[in-house]
Amino acid sequence: MNFKFLLISQFLLLLGSVFMATLSIAGQDLTKTVWKFQQDAEEHPQSLDVQMRLFFALMALDGYEQAVKVLANVINIDKKFAEGHYWLGRINYIQERFEVAAPSFLSAVSLAPEWSGAYAELGLCYFRMHKYTEAEKAFLEAFRLSSSTVNYSFQCPTPNFSSSDERWESKVSSLSPANMLHYLGLISFERGLFEKSEEYYLKGIKLDPDFADLHFQLGLVYTRQKKWKLAEEFFLETVQLNTQMAQAHYQLSLLYFKRGKHQEAKQEMDISQRLNKTLEERLDQQVALMRNEDKAPVLSNLGRMNLNDQKYEAAIRDYRKAIWHNPNLAEAHNGLGYAYVLQGKWELALEAQEKALQLNPKMPEAYSGIGMVWFRKAEISGKITDYEESLTAYRKAIALKVDFPEALANIANINMKLHRFEDAELNYGKLLLLQPENPKIRLALAEVYFQQQKYGLAEVHYHKLLQTDSHLIEPYYRLSTITASQGNLDIAIGHLKSALKIQPDTVQTYYRLGEIYTFQGAFEQAKKSYQQVIALQSSAAYAYDQLAHLYGEKRQLDEALQMSQRAVELEPEEAVYLNTLSWLYYLVGTYSKAEQTIKQALLLDPDNSLYREALTAIKQAQTSGKN
Repeated sequence: MNFKFLLISQFLLLLGSVFMATLSIAGQDLTKTVWKFQQDAEEHPQSLDVQMRLFFALMALDGYEQAVKVLANVINIDKKFAEGHYWLGRINYIQERFEVAAPSFLSAVSLAPEWSGAYAELGLCYFRMHKYTEAEKAFLEAFRLSSSTVNYSFQCPTPNFSSSDERWESKVSSLSPANMLHYLGLISFERGLFEKSEEYYLKGIKLDPDFADLHFQLGLVYTRQKKWKLAEEFFLETVQLNTQMAQAHYQLSLLYFKRGKHQEAKQEMDISQRLNKTLEERLDQQVALMRNEDKAPVLSNLGRMNLNDQKYEAAIRDYRKAIWHNPNLAEAHNGLGYAYVLQGKWELALEAQEKALQLNPKMPEAYSGIGMVWFRKAEISGKITDYEESLTAYRKAIALKVDFPEALANIANINMKLHRFEDAELNYGKLLLLQPENPKIRLALAEVYFQQQKYGLAEVHYHKLLQTDSHLIEPYYRLSTITASQGNLDIAIGHLKSALKIQPDTVQTYYRLGEIYTFQGAFEQAKKSYQQVIALQSSAAYAYDQLAHLYGEKRQLDEALQMSQRAVELEPEEAVYLNTLSWLYYLVGTYSKAEQTIKQALLLDPDNSLYREALTAIKQAQTSGKN
């Protein structure tokens, strides 16, 4: 049995029944609210409700030692208060003190013999202690009581500190009946009783068809029984229900190897290893959170992981908890600032970074965080002054840490946006020396050269990129532009066709091909390219307009008019398309329509001298009576 898997399940995948929430303070900063709860507890030392509210807040903040002290006071107030013993058991269980937790659950069930959840937690303790007989007995009683009309009702329901905090829910949720059957199945599996295990799992799936762990365990049962097709079926169902379950991908890989499906096996193994790497890092932090006395660095690390996963609210919660445990942890304030800026909360972000600098004046990450605030603000405001503020902060970060990739990259990005190409070239060049294998940096440097029309240097980097990864599409686009500008149109077409092999349905590529074919006078190829644009994007007025020009040049005027009218129909406020239509009316001799249409174009673009010349030509044609 893979007990690491069970630990992951307990912390990350524990499925409770209904999450009770009568006291809802979701969305508030719990690190600030807890001080109010502590005051209330001091003022009302004999109130179970007040003491329990403080306990839950401390538990949510991972302040286990303080929470245990509050529970000791609760039990002193009322030794027959079953919930006091129950939560003392839960908090010891969370810290893997199973031998200490079990007596608390025994006290809870003796005081409340109808309490299904307490029996289930007792069963979990026995299971972790490998006392399978006692665990089975407790789970069976828990399952029996779960369907009883008489069950325990909480005197102090758990508050809803956050509706999206999985760690909080795993701390307070009770085991669902399906989860009880899951553990009963595990016990039978450990004893080698596979048919009995299968029976429990199937019964659990009937109660909760979306419980991925049950499908996974059934897959393991069928593997032991050498029922390979059934095993594969349930492992596939598992990964559909939970795409992040590394163990299921691993088992699928083993099955595929066994059946000679080597490509599928390798694919599943790669997925498993990738997921395991991420999951193990989180699990290590969860274990550290249970065992370490200094919880602030652990919580800060969890905040960083959530930040990297773009779970900004979860990151903010973890950073706030870290700061509550240790207000002087500069890294937590820095991380909190990053989380705020990614939510667009500029002032809070600056406040957090300034606090980090107060604690550590030589922290380059804090200056980089300030730079990020001003950069994000500048992206919205477009103000040069905001970009300059950002550059100032990033330069301070570089002064403290010369080889700081994040700061160097953003200085380069800002210089690029401000068209300071020489500075951007210097910045990206330094970055490339630090990270020579990073394709994004090489691509950015090539773009700087391209914008400065240093085509030779740009080509060198584009070709290096394609040598490393021939499936990059951007280099082909730029190389096509460079070679076309040099008059090498066939080579440009070759680059665009290479791009189409990577992304076959790209409108931009077909349109660019159409332009080059038009320039070459290759009517049929140009026509097919523009028609392909329309097939992919039926609203592409610009492609209809180009087709109208093609047909017009070939004097296929019926087709030309049809295309041009469609372009104007799609974008009636586009003067260029009106000009095309006017030209075609002129060619067919419908001068009144030609005049009316070119006047519409002039209303949209009154300073266009070409349109005025066209109007003059139309009037002259009308005067001379030309057809």
